Amino acid sequence: MNKVYQAVADCRKTFVKMSYAFTHDINEIEEAVQECLMYFLQMNPTVLKDIYNKDGEKGLIRYGAVVLRRSFTRIPQY
Repeated sequence: MNKVYQAVADCRKTFVKMSYAFTHDINEIEEAVQECLMYFLQMNPTVLKDIYNKDGEKGLIRYGAVVLRRSFTRIPQY
């Protein structure tokens, strides 16, 4: 499992670059990427391992892209 978590951590720079499509505010980007990484750490380990085994790092990036898009396009709750 450590190999999978290391692969997620290695995707961080890619997640930051992808976030610039939604905003240029570095604080928002850092917060969204941190939430994305926490999402990966808290998700079901079996599902995460299956994603990694099926598609490798590319699969993690695609999954992370969906998480980031939802993070940036959600309606804030006040």
